[in-house]
Amino acid sequence: MAGLQVAAGERLLRSKSVFGESAATGLSKTQCYRLIQRGEFPAPLKIGARAVAWRASEVQAWIDARPSKGGIHD
Repeated sequence: MAGLQVAAGERLLRSKSVFGESAATGLSKTQCYRLIQRGEFPAPLKIGARAVAWRASEVQAWIDARPSKGGIHD
């Protein structure tokens, strides 16, 4: 796809790896897209006519930036 810029060796994650029960973030699809709209979560890359993916490094950086304790449920 023309214009798609991905560094050599960069892993792309599809939606089932980013959100859902068994996903890395633990976010629902709705939560994920709300955070994207607010600029608080990495935006996906368009990889096809009806397909998107996230850079694994950006998702991991977002996860690493989350507090490990002291959340609203503690």
